[in-house]
Amino acid sequence: MSLFSDDFAVYIKDNNLQNGMQVYIDFSPAKVNYISVFTTGGYGRDNTLDALTSIEEPTLQVAVAHKNSTVAKDTLQAINDFIQDKSNVVIGEHLYTLFSSQGDILYLSRDDDNRAKYVLNIRTIRIKNT
Repeated sequence: MSLFSDDFAVYIKDNNLQNGMQVYIDFSPAKVNYISVFTTGGYGRDNTLDALTSIEEPTLQVAVAHKNSTVAKDTLQAINDFIQDKSNVVIGEHLYTLFSSQGDILYLSRDDDNRAKYVLNIRTIRIKNT
């Protein structure tokens, strides 16, 4: 079973939202501009549908780091705008019935490579697509 971060990285790439940057999973590379998707846990699983199907509510954090602060923030805003009002999206083996931002885009700081870093937390509801 794939993690939400694995699926979401594919979703970013499939919809050309990376703005010329590479997408990484659970990793932030040095020296290059990047988008990273980190698994952050989630909420309890609901197994009430049937023995084979459960409703999961995983969460993740998307981080964008770029030398140009405006590019970093605009890229993350484009990802956030794209997921709003999306429902019943199939990615890999899951049906995602909802994407939801948790809070606003947050500016963290400039890192050791002088890239501006912004993050956004996202929650979803997903069901294994059978």
